[in-house]
Amino acid sequence: MSGTVTFCVVITLVYSVSCNPVVKIGGSEVFGKNIDFKNFKVNQYLGIPYAQPPVGELRFMPTVPIDEEPRILMPFTSLLLAYNIQRILIPGM
Repeated sequence: MSGTVTFCVVITLVYSVSCNPVVKIGGSEVFGKNIDFKNFKVNQYLGIPYAQPPVGELRFMPTVPIDEEPRILMPFTSLLLAYNIQRILIPGM
């Protein structure tokens, strides 16, 4: 019985790890997810940082690469959202 439980746990772990695509960039690992897009299966990676954020002294300057330390990224959602705020047109104004 113990062998059956161990086998089921190992199979579950292997299946859950192998479901998401992984890309190695430098020393880092980036996990993505599989999606269906127009009848095709594609790997999707969202919110991957490519440079230091342009704040403070880096504002309006050339991009500065991110640190090269190894890390694991799981960017399943976009980090930043750009909202489109439209004016409300009022007649007579």
